[in-house]
Amino acid sequence: MLTRQPSVNNTQTVRREQILVYLGLVTDFPGVQMFVNEVAQRAQIPAHVVRYYTRIGLLKPSHRAENGYKVFNEPDINRLKFIRKAKALGFTLSEIEKILNEASHGKTPCPLVRATLEQRIKENRRKLEELMALQQQMEKALAQWKDMPDGTPHGDTVCHLIESIDISQT
Repeated sequence: MLTRQPSVNNTQTVRREQILVYLGLVTDFPGVQMFVNEVAQRAQIPAHVVRYYTRIGLLKPSHRAENGYKVFNEPDINRLKFIRKAKALGFTLSEIEKILNEASHGKTPCPLVRATLEQRIKENRRKLEELMALQQQMEKALAQWKDMPDGTPHGDTVCHLIESIDISQT
């Protein structure tokens, strides 16, 4: 990492430090202001995701530049990284918003995080059981159809393979 060195010309210093932050060589300069593409690159997410999160309120730019561009700071990158990690664990954006709101009000979101994840695990297990039952039903049907000839649809049938399945056992 490079350290910041004071310069006589403040504009040059700010520009130099913005370049260093952009290159990832300085990460602790709190005064650096970044636009969407810079924040996206630093957080390793697409720029359209930064715009979307801003639009739905998960990310709030510190202000707008004179040209109307949204301006972000280092904490915004940390927030985006947090969101990315939460999504990787299966949290929805709505759930992430609740977690962030808890934290922003000085409350620990950890109980909410644990409870949400416990519920999600239960849901996933139920879905896996349903998928396994479906998989077994599909394999059974395919085995049953192995020696059946292809049929031609007529007035009373569409596909005799599907019509031969007994769904009362499901």
